[in-house]
Amino acid sequence: MKAFTFAVALFLGVLSVSLAQRETSLRVIDALRELHPAYKQLRDVVVQAVAGAKLNSSEVVYKFNIDIASRKETFMQTAIKTEASVLRQVNGQGVSIDTSCLGFLRQSIDVNMNLAGVSFTNCLNNVDASLASEITRVYAELQVNETSFVNLSVYDVFRGQNVFVNPQTIVDRLVEKLSSLQQAPVELTEELAQLVDAFEGRLGDVRAAYTSCLTMNDQLLQTTLGTVLTQLQQICLGTLLPAASTSEPTEATEETEATDPASEPAPELPTETEEPSTETDAPPTEVVETEVPSENQPEPSTPGLAYDKNNYKMKALLLLALLSVAISAVVADRGETLSLFTQLKRVKKGRSLGADDDFVSLVQSQLLLAEEEYVRSSINGESAILQELSTAEAQASGPNCVDFIRQKTALMLNLAGVSYASCLSRVDDALFAKLSDATDGAVSREQYDQANMLNAFRGENIFVDPARIRSKLQERMRATFKLPALSAESLEEVREELGEVKGQFVECMKVARAGLDSSLEATTEQYNHVCAKKQ
Repeated sequence: MKAFTFAVALFLGVLSVSLAQRETSLRVIDALRELHPAYKQLRDVVVQAVAGAKLNSSEVVYKFNIDIASRKETFMQTAIKTEASVLRQVNGQGVSIDTSCLGFLRQSIDVNMNLAGVSFTNCLNNVDASLASEITRVYAELQVNETSFVNLSVYDVFRGQNVFVNPQTIVDRLVEKLSSLQQAPVELTEELAQLVDAFEGRLGDVRAAYTSCLTMNDQLLQTTLGTVLTQLQQICLGTLLPAASTSEPTEATEETEATDPASEPAPELPTETEEPSTETDAPPTEVVETEVPSENQPEPSTPGLAYDKNNYKMKALLLLALLSVAISAVVADRGETLSLFTQLKRVKKGRSLGADDDFVSLVQSQLLLAEEEYVRSSINGESAILQELSTAEAQASGPNCVDFIRQKTALMLNLAGVSYASCLSRVDDALFAKLSDATDGAVSREQYDQANMLNAFRGENIFVDPARIRSKLQERMRATFKLPALSAESLEEVREELGEVKGQFVECMKVARAGLDSSLEATTEQYNHVCAKKQ
């Protein structure tokens, strides 16, 4: 009986425990129901917080783009003002200044501005790539944070548990989960704010790199345009005007407008699509001048993506083909230039130095042959740049950029041609002066010029129209010029004086050649920095 009573009591005890545990198991459901509203509230908060963070990042991008545009505008305005200032100096020269020389300078200014446009666009392309990368990064970070909160598991508290065996453990876990869900929005807000702040900081680095890029390219432009002013004085023999009293640039004189440079026109190539280059921060010295109309650069048509790509490839191939033709034409022209000296060598070979011979023509031939070394080295300097432009690296930089470099290289040689002609004119005048003095004025300029080979180069450019010079040379080499009878002593004195004249000519040519070297080095720097993007 006692055993039966004990068994019944034990059964009832176990039954009461089981019933109590079942009640706890049912409380698990109640706790779970309490968790769902908190979870929904968290999801709503997370979605709104992330959306707010995205809006904040969008505001950061907006301010960044406004600042980039402002910097671009300031640098472009500085470039335009500097261009206007230099054009004012070139266009304001008197009618006595060689108009072809001034024309070369105007073309040089234009090409330098075109190259600056390429370089400023390169800077902007770097910004575009960096901005796209940073936006992708911050959105990915926001997505990770959103997912980590929205995808919080509610049911992971049941993992490894049994709702009928240890329901209280599950209830405790659910209570803990509820507490963490209620705390999560505070953590989320802080994390998202930190992500947006970090994003803004990285864009600050992009902005600084952009400003540095613009500053470097603007300094390059300022240097090249400054070189134009140096060439104006040293090559064209012009003088700098006083500071402008008006904001309008001086128009070119009638003489200047009437005669443009005698250089071959470069093939008209469509320019690269470039946004107006204008930037800021600490732009170089601003020059008080006016705007100069920027060159029209048409936007490429965009009917469709596939069409655009094909159209761009077709245009690039066409431009590269034109560039190849232009370079071939330059090489042919330079060959014709050098052939002038072959002709002079034949003349010199047929004459000997003596009192009764064509002494003056022989000296002139020697002077012209002394020029050959400088002309040949000038052509070699140009050729080195042209060879660089034909490389795969240059082709990859875009045809417009390399064509601008080709144009500028040709212009630098044309300006050197002006310098060389100036040296010849000076030595020609000095040679006549010596002969006139030695003969007590018995030699007139008219008599002297009949066989004056140096005069064939006067007003001509050996790099622009060598065929014209050849024609003049052939005419003059048919005639001969002999000095009036001079004593041996007088003749020797004349020879010594003409030797001094030749030395002066060589010195003049050295200076002119050094100027060309400097301008070609600057052009190479522009190619490396702007086209090849070598820092």
